[in-house]
Amino acid sequence: MAKPSLIRIALALAVALAKPAIAAPFAYITETGHGNVRVIDTATNATVASIDAGLAPFGIAVNAAGTRVYVSDVLGDALL
Repeated sequence: MAKPSLIRIALALAVALAKPAIAAPFAYITETGHGNVRVIDTATNATVASIDAGLAPFGIAVNAAGTRVYVSDVLGDALL
């Protein structure tokens, strides 16, 4: 179970360390075939992070404050 915790930490760090354009939100895109999540700055359409996210990341939810991102891993039967 250490791997999901590391993924949560990596997601939090990616969001915290990303340098967005002013007032630009991020888009989080799962890449199931590659086992990662891309973080995209919607103001520039640039990928600002690519984060390992289990065996088959499929769904994403972001809390209302934008401080947490949750990713479901279909093959790993886990919420990261």
